[in-house]
Amino acid sequence: MPHGLARSCCVFSKSRPKSCFRTCIRNSGKISYSGTVLLPKTGFPQRITGAKRSENDEKIAKYACFEEHYAWQRENNTGPDFILHDGPPYANGDTHLGHAVNKILKDITIRHRSLKGDRVHFVPGWDCHGLPIETKALTAAESQGSPTDVRCKARSFASATIQKQMNSFKHWGVMADWTKPYRTFDVNYVTKQIEAFYDLYEKGYVFRDFKPVYWSPSNRTALAEAELEYNADHVSKSVYVAFPIVKVPDAVRSVLPEGTELSALIWTTTPWTLPANQAICFSPNHQYSVIRTSTTRRHLVVASDLISHLHQKLGEELEVIATFSGSDILSNSSYTHPLYPDKELRFLPGDFVTMEKGTGLVHSAPSHGFEDYQNALKHGIAMEDCLVDEEGRFALSCRPELRGLPVLTEGSDAVTKLLANHVVRTGSYTHSYPYDWRSKQPVIVRSSRQWFINLDDDMRQRALSCLKGVQILPESARTMFENQLAQRPHWCISRQRFWGVPIPVVFQDERSLTSREFIRHVCKLMNARGPDIWWTATDKELLPDEVREQLGVCKDAALTRGQDIMDIWLDSGLSWKMVLPEPCQADVYLEGLDQVRGWFQSSLLTSVALTGKAPYRKLYMHGFTLDAEGRKMSKSLGNVIDPETITKGGKDLKKDPAFGVDVLRWWVAAHTSNHENVPVAKHVLAECQENVAKIRGTLRFCLGALSDFDHTHHVLVYPEMLPLDRFMLHLLYGFHTRVTSLYDEMRYNHACSAVLNFVVNEASSFYFQAVKDRLYCDVEASASRRSCQTALSHVLDVLVNVTAPVLPHLAEEVFYHHGDPGKYDTGVFRRAWQPPPREWERPEFSQLEKPLARLREAVNKAAAKSRPLLHDVKIVSTSGDSHFASCLRLLQPEDSAIHSGLTDVLQVASVTFEQVDDLTVLADSDKAVILDTEDEKVLIALEPTKMAACERCRRNISSEQGRLCTRCEDVYQRLHFKWDALKGDANAEEQQDKVQTKSRT
Repeated sequence: MPHGLARSCCVFSKSRPKSCFRTCIRNSGKISYSGTVLLPKTGFPQRITGAKRSENDEKIAKYACFEEHYAWQRENNTGPDFILHDGPPYANGDTHLGHAVNKILKDITIRHRSLKGDRVHFVPGWDCHGLPIETKALTAAESQGSPTDVRCKARSFASATIQKQMNSFKHWGVMADWTKPYRTFDVNYVTKQIEAFYDLYEKGYVFRDFKPVYWSPSNRTALAEAELEYNADHVSKSVYVAFPIVKVPDAVRSVLPEGTELSALIWTTTPWTLPANQAICFSPNHQYSVIRTSTTRRHLVVASDLISHLHQKLGEELEVIATFSGSDILSNSSYTHPLYPDKELRFLPGDFVTMEKGTGLVHSAPSHGFEDYQNALKHGIAMEDCLVDEEGRFALSCRPELRGLPVLTEGSDAVTKLLANHVVRTGSYTHSYPYDWRSKQPVIVRSSRQWFINLDDDMRQRALSCLKGVQILPESARTMFENQLAQRPHWCISRQRFWGVPIPVVFQDERSLTSREFIRHVCKLMNARGPDIWWTATDKELLPDEVREQLGVCKDAALTRGQDIMDIWLDSGLSWKMVLPEPCQADVYLEGLDQVRGWFQSSLLTSVALTGKAPYRKLYMHGFTLDAEGRKMSKSLGNVIDPETITKGGKDLKKDPAFGVDVLRWWVAAHTSNHENVPVAKHVLAECQENVAKIRGTLRFCLGALSDFDHTHHVLVYPEMLPLDRFMLHLLYGFHTRVTSLYDEMRYNHACSAVLNFVVNEASSFYFQAVKDRLYCDVEASASRRSCQTALSHVLDVLVNVTAPVLPHLAEEVFYHHGDPGKYDTGVFRRAWQPPPREWERPEFSQLEKPLARLREAVNKAAAKSRPLLHDVKIVSTSGDSHFASCLRLLQPEDSAIHSGLTDVLQVASVTFEQVDDLTVLADSDKAVILDTEDEKVLIALEPTKMAACERCRRNISSEQGRLCTRCEDVYQRLHFKWDALKGDANAEEQQDKVQTKSRT
């Protein structure tokens, strides 16, 4: 509104001049000028109520053809390809906020790139195999069934889930190749994966071995590191056990009384592994002592550094008899197993032995520990059969007292009881322990025959070398990634389930067989009949004579097909090879921080093995959603927030109002793109809603102001525009450059802050306020009005384009309501967006920014509680060429003016530049402020204006009360001749109205 102008009930309109005329002259005989004021006019709603938000989102998506955007930009954009490879979500349930964060961040990225003219490649995918889906299929079936039954039900479940998730992703406005998504159960994906498996096998990366792996007793399958989650509150049974030493050096024996028994004291939190003990490890670089306990009078060997710690744990005095180096006392010593006294075992040096806790002697069971296994191989100790079965129970080969007992519970107690005479102390120990991420049950480490990908030192170093060339956001995650990669053991890729990609090998006794010809034959069968043929085909179909010959076995040889399937991390880890165009390298992978040990790592390892390079140029990692109290969302806590409830509202809209899709997207961009975990709460969403409403209000003002603006005929070229409007274009250029750079850097939260700052401070409160008088009260087709409309059209263009990646529905809604079809009939994402011309950036306007901001602040401070529009402003300096005044004169070259860029910006009656010798003479006024500028002091003084308020524009620039100002008088006179011509018609129309009213009565 210009300087307090009251809102009119109508706007002067070319379409209804008679009605506007009547509005202007009917006011109890007094002329009303409200109909001569050109107020904004648009059908674009200020707000959309909660009940209509979802309906409006769907209408806009349909009108703008959201689902066709992807194909359109692939065909019409002329820029380079930009590849964002979609990490496949798991097809086992409804969408949640984590899905929304991930998919919307990806969509913001690709929409920005599409607007820049790049040809975006984004194929959505789903991870379809694995135990959770198989378990749900079995639950639905209520019985085990055959492998093909399980696979059929699992496939059906995954397919239904994919469709539900896809519908949610589309509802959120995600632009993707929805016609050709990739699904890891599709036959073309499965066959390519089988071929890639053989490529790895042929290169020597795949091998089969009997070695320890993480094992889930609850799901009876091997697990990879990425399938674990750690429970920090797990409680294990803790025991100190003495192993009798049967052979020690003479130097040690000499310090002991004749016939004294000496034992090695070990500490473990896995007593169930003690029956499988094959060695005790020590640190060759530390001292060890022979001690005597005060109560039991046992003689024990422990690390010298831990004697004080053991004194507290054992609860008795410990007397040191002698101290030796670890090598001297233990290198040539041996001990017996308490459960197998006739079994003499060795002490082994171990680099992994530390002095942080325990006894400094580590019980070693190579069948149940990764370091134990490696150390045993190093010292030539043969692996023994595993004493624990697939269900996590002691096997039949164990002692009768242990057979069939679950090792983590009753089995541990039973072992402790068997070792009673050798147990020094028992207790409980709370620590972080690995759990199966699916069943949420503890896992164990047990040896079994599995397939692995070789991750030796050379392979890990090559992967680390490739990772150095990858940009990682945030950079702080690089160290975590490198550490996990450097410490990763061989990758166990086999699983003992049905729902997955079969490992394509056959066995002759224990010898595994496969070949390129066999792989081609299997893939041919699968392409013809589907992946289930691995379980349904006859031996003759799967292994015809020519394949047997190529495998090197006779026609009648007994062969069995492998029953293992591949780890689902191998499924998704090879997706770069299945989905990406050559050379199979994406511009960016964008996933949660947890994928450092998951998809990021599996993709890197497979790509380095097969191509020698990383499959991505950039990694972007986002955090996770938490509830308002910072807790992880889970069904058990009842704190899960459904994205559909946010966008469409709950059953009770008062309790759970509908915020709409764009508010959800704004929350994602503004709050989750800082790489940290983020809480979500209703007050946060309400704040996002208000922020989107501010942007909406700004766009609405522009639309209304441009209702009579024709871009073909009314746009002014840059030199013809007024200085204030050119200054706004300067600000607009800087804003666009800054936000574009933030989008390029994927700093979407900062981009949102920049947009909000521009909307609130530079557009609404600064420029819009400054041009309302011109926009509403100048002659409709005047150069001054067309100048600010030209600037507003550019503001609208830029603002729509910089918000469109985050708020696509709002951006397309602007196009839907725009009154200039020649410019806005194609849609936001279907027009060639040109960045602002460089001529908008002017060094003189850069110098104006700070002085103008200081002047506005000084005027508001001097005005205090009074209204600036009632005052004249004086800018007083002691020299005529001060930098401060020179900058301000860009907006007002005259010494004094009532119509200038400065009067518009300051919202005052007039602005006058003066020069005096001494500022102190004027500084006593209570409405004066002295500013220290770069070269001198400047006085800003406000004086009550002597001019009267204009009846039309309400500015205090009229020569006398009740009169129009000069500008408004001129506008009125220009319009008056039109009204005279219409006055007779209007009177006739009034008489006709009265007759019709009387007739109806």
